[in-house]
Amino acid sequence: MNFNKILPVFTLGYGVSIFPLFLLMGPLISEIFLIFLILFFLFSVIKEKKNYLTNKFIIFFELLYISTLFSTLLNFYNFDYAKGGILYFRIPLFAFSIWFVLDRYNFFNKKIIFFYTIFLLSIVFDSLFQFYSGQNLIGYEIISNRISSFFKDELILGGFLTRVIPIFLLHLVMTNIINEKKINIYFAVIISLICLIVYLSGERVSFFLLILFFTLIFFAIKHLRKFIILISIIQ
Repeated sequence: MNFNKILPVFTLGYGVSIFPLFLLMGPLISEIFLIFLILFFLFSVIKEKKNYLTNKFIIFFELLYISTLFSTLLNFYNFDYAKGGILYFRIPLFAFSIWFVLDRYNFFNKKIIFFYTIFLLSIVFDSLFQFYSGQNLIGYEIISNRISSFFKDELILGGFLTRVIPIFLLHLVMTNIINEKKINIYFAVIISLICLIVYLSGERVSFFLLILFFTLIFFAIKHLRKFIILISIIQ
């Protein structure tokens, strides 16, 4: 058993899979993992002389970042306006780091599906409990008539779930649970419940993005059309 190969799969591969959980646990853990993943990505591509850093997309995003930063400085002549965006370069690097990990390690399996199923159903049940009782399972109360579940006073539940659904759907497709010939009603119900929670969260932008996402997927990926239609019917 080669631990040098197994260790990155667990620390990076599974870390990417459960990254939404890190966001739920707070910004510190998610930022630590983000930085660690970027450093691993940069170290690996430099050491192995891979062509990721010369990819046209990463060059485009970094040039866009630099031009935006300098434009802010030149127009406002104030560093305070620009300092908030200095570290934004890590966002495209994080995206390409995930691409690197997905390209190198195969960690799509039913264990991750099981984790996401339990994780998302917990949020759905907690949110519904908060919606009907006025507080969630650990005592967080509704704020301004909007549910927040485990996020307490941060009204980001809808945005969080909107960003988790594509990841969950990706794992369902990659593990062949959903394909052109097979429609899984069980997971269609789960995703429908998640969409309901996004709606109940009161975040209009998140709900619009969710509709836009499913619309684009419907027209772009033929073998997911039946699954999306089933979700719409359940809704």
